[in-house]
Amino acid sequence: MFRAKDAHEAQGLLDAWLKATAYCRIAPVVAVEKKVRRRRADVIAAVELETGNGRVESINNKIKVTIASGYGFCNTDNL
Repeated sequence: MFRAKDAHEAQGLLDAWLKATAYCRIAPVVAVEKKVRRRRADVIAAVELETGNGRVESINNKIKVTIASGYGFCNTDNL
């Protein structure tokens, strides 16, 4: 779906996948289908804007590493 040429094509592919998995009896697949159905607009927007959350996750990881390396300092100035 993320290889779709535009948001309209991605929307059609996503709807087809949701329809195909709607009556699946495999519990993990049903859980993913429910989550994707709730976040459908966000998935379509990500395809339309050609963005992902990789940069945000990278920044979050850098913040966590910085906090971990500063563990034990009394205040943030020393960090």
